[in-house]
Amino acid sequence: MEIKAFFVGLLLVTILISSANPSLATKNYDEPLVDPDTDLSKQLASWPTSGEYNKDMLSKESVKYMEFVEYCAEKMGIKCNEEVLEGILQNKAVSKNCCKKVVELELDCHLAITDIVFKLYKLKRFAPKSLSRSYKVWNRCSAQIVSPVPFSG
Repeated sequence: MEIKAFFVGLLLVTILISSANPSLATKNYDEPLVDPDTDLSKQLASWPTSGEYNKDMLSKESVKYMEFVEYCAEKMGIKCNEEVLEGILQNKAVSKNCCKKVVELELDCHLAITDIVFKLYKLKRFAPKSLSRSYKVWNRCSAQIVSPVPFSG
């Protein structure tokens, strides 16, 4: 009975404190995202296009890294790169042939391609979940090819 009373008291204190101190997440909720005194069309025109964004992002990577990614992507082929991307984004199955390529090129290649692809403008919003899903595709492929190299991270 004492424990129950303690938790009820703790809950009451928590409620009182949270109502007295609203969270920081709602503090500036009504502030506009873009300054209302600026012309929105001019503001949007000054922002980079997706092509400019991608070019700038890729230029920040080392030449050696980009050559490695290009090598990996070429060895995988367009069809298999698309299948792996669908596997990451849509949980679709990757064919045995493409899984064989993924495993043969090893985890470093698979992660390098994933890293660059999810830095691209149109896919960057999926980046936070792409790494864990990339490992899932890797594990499914390595299990399908019967390779003792699954990643357990």
